[in-house]
Amino acid sequence: MSADDGDAARGSERGTGRDGRRAAQGGGRGAGDAGDPATAAPSASAPDAALIAELPAESAVALRLRRARHPDSTIAVALGIPVQAVPVTLKIAQGKLDALARE
Repeated sequence: MSADDGDAARGSERGTGRDGRRAAQGGGRGAGDAGDPATAAPSASAPDAALIAELPAESAVALRLRRARHPDSTIAVALGIPVQAVPVTLKIAQGKLDALARE
């Protein structure tokens, strides 16, 4: 196994880094597929979805995944953060969303 193989294996195990985040954001270009749980938020209204799109990437991904009913562990892997940090990350993201809604 080469050093590159090891890096690829570690990256896929952790799900972090650009590729992991891009996947969580809906794949980068061409995102917005209705079947993608990271971009389709069944419990979010259309105005909420538009506001979520204006958030910083980490906040948007966290809220989209939560609204798609993904567990904290999935959100943590997608964002590359500890599971224990997910609740506060979601509270911060929701606060940012609420602030945008008030504007």
